[in-house]
Amino acid sequence: MFIITGALIVGARDFSNILILFLIGFMFHVYVYVLNEYIDVEIDSKSPELQKKPLVSGALPKKQAIVTSVIGCIGVFVLTIIFFPSLFSLICISLAVVSSFVYDVFGNKKIPGFAEFIGSVPYFFLFLFGVITITTQFTTVIYILGLLFFFKAFFAYVVQGELQDADHDHLTGGNTLAIALGVHVKDGKLILTTKYRAFVFTLIGICLFLIILLIFQPEINFYYSNIMKLVIMIPLGLLIAIPIYKLLNPRVFDRSKIKKYYVLIDVVSIALLYIILMPLLGIELVLILIMLPIWVLNQLLVDYHFLHLP
Repeated sequence: MFIITGALIVGARDFSNILILFLIGFMFHVYVYVLNEYIDVEIDSKSPELQKKPLVSGALPKKQAIVTSVIGCIGVFVLTIIFFPSLFSLICISLAVVSSFVYDVFGNKKIPGFAEFIGSVPYFFLFLFGVITITTQFTTVIYILGLLFFFKAFFAYVVQGELQDADHDHLTGGNTLAIALGVHVKDGKLILTTKYRAFVFTLIGICLFLIILLIFQPEINFYYSNIMKLVIMIPLGLLIAIPIYKLLNPRVFDRSKIKKYYVLIDVVSIALLYIILMPLLGIELVLILIMLPIWVLNQLLVDYHFLHLP
């Protein structure tokens, strides 16, 4: 969605172009995530809960995983060269591909913050790639959104990624930001330190600051727009606060709950962002774009008992 969002906010409406951008984004994620699974197979094998993963269990041969990742990477460049052959688009997609490779292969978490930073960079360039397929005229809104996507990805790595792996990252010598800030699992309980919570709240503060900058940009004109947006956004904002509270105040280490909490945060934050961007996207397109997040949220609500506050 990073690529498509970048294209849509600068006026892309041609269905065929949007479909090509979707395919590029899909193949990029195949390349990144299959390679990541291949690189992390030794780490994942240390966790009893991850034994059913295809590579860990042996259901997917390692050679096939590498071939799949390479095909995804080649597909990204082939589609870009055929449909968006400008120098700027090639530079952006290349930077996204290279930084993802560096994260997967060399982001071994030995230096706290390095893996999280380099792993967030691709999302900034994927968004810019989407923009560049339509225009090379960057506004302040473009830069703010690029930074917002970067910090959103950083938040995902530090919170979801590192909390759900807190039980086994240290066993392989990993030194993630979470571990460096004292996060650990003891007697089945996930222990979060004050330093870690402060860092997470700092990331949230940066994102809120960028959102405030965004809504006061002339193109957004949020302050003078329909009051109904605020009526919708306030309860959604409160809904995000619940899983954040749950993530930062865990009773036990539960990987499945950590994933569910973060999915809820991700789904609602995406919906909120599209509502803010309504002046650039139009109400019809916003409604279409938030249908998927609403569907995912509905799937979570089916099993919503885990979200009740104590």
